[in-house]
Amino acid sequence: MNKVQNKTQRLIDWLSDTIINELEKPEDKIDLEFVESCENLLDVLMGEQRLSEKEIKTLLNDIHEKNEKTLNAPVRRKTKTFFISLIAAVILLLSCITVYAFTPIGEYIMKTVMFA
Repeated sequence: MNKVQNKTQRLIDWLSDTIINELEKPEDKIDLEFVESCENLLDVLMGEQRLSEKEIKTLLNDIHEKNEKTLNAPVRRKTKTFFISLIAAVILLLSCITVYAFTPIGEYIMKTVMFA
């Protein structure tokens, strides 16, 4: 197998895996346009369909852009999780301060802090 055939086979394998991964998602999260683009390029690589080089480059760019968007999603999810945890911690802290403020020791500390 020469270098070009090896790259083509790796691309075919990657496209197949990408299609399978996309179809394993819940129905409402599947990007059908992305799957269709991958299937079209797979057909071209397997010789079932002929496209010009420009059309192939367009398909590859579309797939690459959509793949980058899905790779950036976990970063957004982590950031969102961090902020939710931060807000929960602040709420817990404020709740503890509020409960502590109504005990005798808490009232003494609040008086000391307020008049200091």
